[in-house]
Amino acid sequence: MDIRPLTIEHLEFRLAEEPGCQRNWFVPHIRDLIRYQPDGCFALCDGDDVIGMATTTPYQAVGWIGWLYVDERCRERGLGARLMQAAISYLQNAGMRTILLEAVVEAEPLYRRLGFRRQFITQHYRLDAAAVSRSAEDDGDLRVGPFDKAGLDDIVALDHAFFHQDRRRLFEIVIENENFDGCSVSLSDRLIGFMWWTRSEHNRQVGPCIIDSRNPRPNCLLSVLLETAFDMDDQPLYLRCPMVDSDRAALLVQCGAERVDYHTVRMYLGEPYQAESPGVLSLGCPGKG
Repeated sequence: MDIRPLTIEHLEFRLAEEPGCQRNWFVPHIRDLIRYQPDGCFALCDGDDVIGMATTTPYQAVGWIGWLYVDERCRERGLGARLMQAAISYLQNAGMRTILLEAVVEAEPLYRRLGFRRQFITQHYRLDAAAVSRSAEDDGDLRVGPFDKAGLDDIVALDHAFFHQDRRRLFEIVIENENFDGCSVSLSDRLIGFMWWTRSEHNRQVGPCIIDSRNPRPNCLLSVLLETAFDMDDQPLYLRCPMVDSDRAALLVQCGAERVDYHTVRMYLGEPYQAESPGVLSLGCPGKG
């Protein structure tokens, strides 16, 4: 067995093994990650057969591991750990002082054995168009705009203030994804929030969603973003809320979101990581890589 650079052709093994994996969403998403870091995305091969994959997304000092997957028939043989070691080594050699991942609960023991530590729970929420609760506060001075290349300088600056890494290059790639869309909100020509999502057949996966925590009207700001999202498309929104504190989840619930019975676990390896600042309401690509 050997580990090779991941290609689009390698993804067929995952699509064949997991019927629920939607080609029209999955392939463009992984294509973005390969385009961003072609040497840091890996396929585990047994001869001509692909049996595993993993991706990495390095920024300046913090890098992500994502999409770890091993063929069900080949599990319990240490292959997941082998892929993880390849990804960890790649990120460490790239100068990453902290390595992050969002662990499904079943995989947490594997990551612990590799040295990862738990940081917080990421709770999932669902919001349907009919459930959106409009804020009673006046939003007349807020200006809604698109999430597009024209406003990317302001978006990157606000994102950096909350995630502490410059993610412009990945934003520039993902913004071209046909499944991508988003919106932003400004006050007096100053960007104070944005939300983007990727569209699948039945829902939209939100992330990131950021509102300026210094703004005294967080409910109003979030409801404007959510209402705009449903003006653009009526598919349900799925949000991944970092449970660093209870205020973020409470804000989502106040705006109509419903907690679902699913969560992941944020874990880190290396230097302790500054958890997402207040105002980060949903995680996702490119935050997850």
